[in-house]
Amino acid sequence: MPIPWIHGLKTRTDDAVDRFEWQYVAALTGPGNYAHVQPSERTEAAERGLGLCRSTYWFIGRVASARAGVVFTCACDGTCEPEHKGVTPFDSGGLWHGEMVFDRELPEPERRGVFDRHNWSLAGWQDRFLGFARTAFVEHDPPDGWWHAYVQGKKPTTVVVDEPFSTDQHPLAWTWEGHLCVESAGSLLNRGICFMSDEMYFQLRDWLDDPDQTISFENDSSLLTAAQDWARNRANFEFPPVFQTVVDRVERMLSEVQFDD
Repeated sequence: MPIPWIHGLKTRTDDAVDRFEWQYVAALTGPGNYAHVQPSERTEAAERGLGLCRSTYWFIGRVASARAGVVFTCACDGTCEPEHKGVTPFDSGGLWHGEMVFDRELPEPERRGVFDRHNWSLAGWQDRFLGFARTAFVEHDPPDGWWHAYVQGKKPTTVVVDEPFSTDQHPLAWTWEGHLCVESAGSLLNRGICFMSDEMYFQLRDWLDDPDQTISFENDSSLLTAAQDWARNRANFEFPPVFQTVVDRVERMLSEVQFDD
């Protein structure tokens, strides 16, 4: 089973930060219409600073509880040209916006340099990730195992990259990220299951069936039709039981990933 890529949405909108309702973002992300999802101002700033194209962003093998009202999964097998980059061992936006802790103040050009040195090719990314994880979490094996330790956000026991990062770094800082240009993401990602509660699912269906939503899609009926078709097919979704959160269900799915010794 390929290592899942995870994209979570906040479902409580902060008007000071979020430009669109979660239903709108979900309705574009689900069918793979990534190019039509408008980035936040924060994301736009990071893309300008790091020299990134408009991208869609995925955590590799982890789910962030702050963005887990609705969770999309996909797989990227890395069958592409070596020059096609798109994997980092940290959150690129967190690096640019100063959420990664360094031993000293790092000006923007140096942050860009750190990103450029560790923005790795998609070709063979999974082997690179496994080499990191099996080394960085070896002290957790047993009883938890290195994969479980990574999924649960435990602290790495080795240096992740040769840069002036502080040893006080929050363990979740070392969440690997996949970022793909929105124009090419559809051909590189194999879409998987969307996790959400029954309640959220019916909120999404009601929102999509509202005639006024043609305005949300800039009167592009093809986008709305694709979203409605995706949402009507319950095989595209998994609904955790009432006693289980979306995060719990996704982490259980991650725990079932098997690797060759």
